[in-house]
Amino acid sequence: MKNNLFSFATKELSQDAFLCWCLNWYNEPEAPLYSMAKDLMALFGETDLPDKLSLKIYQQWKKIDILLILPELNRVLIIEDKISSQEHDQQIARYREQIQNITEQERESLGIKSDPTIRTIYFKTGFYYDCDRETVADVKIDGNTFFETLEKYKNKSEILDSYLAYLQGSLAWYEEYGQYAEKDFNSDFWCWNIVNYHIAQHNFMQDLFRDKLPESMWVPGDERYKIQQGANIGGRPWTELTFLINTYPNSEDSFYLFWRVDTDGNGPYLSLRFYEKFAKNDQEKKERHIQAYTALRQAVEQMLNERQELALDWDSVKGGYTGGYYESRILTINLFDVLRDWKQKKDLLALQVNTITDFFLKQAVIF
Repeated sequence: MKNNLFSFATKELSQDAFLCWCLNWYNEPEAPLYSMAKDLMALFGETDLPDKLSLKIYQQWKKIDILLILPELNRVLIIEDKISSQEHDQQIARYREQIQNITEQERESLGIKSDPTIRTIYFKTGFYYDCDRETVADVKIDGNTFFETLEKYKNKSEILDSYLAYLQGSLAWYEEYGQYAEKDFNSDFWCWNIVNYHIAQHNFMQDLFRDKLPESMWVPGDERYKIQQGANIGGRPWTELTFLINTYPNSEDSFYLFWRVDTDGNGPYLSLRFYEKFAKNDQEKKERHIQAYTALRQAVEQMLNERQELALDWDSVKGGYTGGYYESRILTINLFDVLRDWKQKKDLLALQVNTITDFFLKQAVIF
């Protein structure tokens, strides 16, 4: 393997430094990479910049990853830079507010006047999950877009070429390990992508449900229809999509229905789950919880018995009865044979899970 600095400088701070290096060529109009810096500024929304402007670049100013200042235009660009992590605690909104409320002395130090134009950029070269897609920013840039912008300037700098090789390898990794329908399913299922990698699970859930539950249904602050990730004890990944939050009659208490892809000793599976964090010492709420779970199971059983084309035998897919738990399986579809014969069985699985999902979405009252 060719010795590459970025194989070792893999942290976000290293990517911050590289991005700043790329942008700083804007301050050298005669340099070969000046046009690259202009292209990046255009990517950030600065498409009609006059010639010979100065660009001030700050790293980690008040914890902002990269802060770009165009003093002559009284313009500020806030870049939140990510590789594999996600935005948290509304970072971008907080950083915008910080700039809006800085002191006069801080403005003078940065070279801006009062009421500057502010643009926010969410810059992530790693895999985009639903939480990344939901992130609010004026501009969003992914790894492929960044690569395409830089590639035009290949062979003009050893530093640039090294980063391009590194980024290309990273993007290829996401492509390879994001595949859930692998070429060889004869190996032990514990080696399968969908068992080991969130990106494969995310792609699987997206391909199954995005047509039924598109991004247009997303509501800020509401987790419904968004794919979310987590890990079991020991680190094995799981991925979930909540599609229903139902409030009990005459109450503010709610329960959730969601699909979860996970793995157990029989291989990867997709389960329909019921969740409510009820007060276990409140007998009335405990009984209500058990009643709801029982009613949901019975509703699914009856529907499957009536819909023979779904080819789901209740006795084969029903979850073990766990009505007293906060989270309980209603049914489980084992994916071992489905994924081994994906081309032939994917349409049936999509029909099964989307029919069940639609069944509950159309119920005004479940029980």
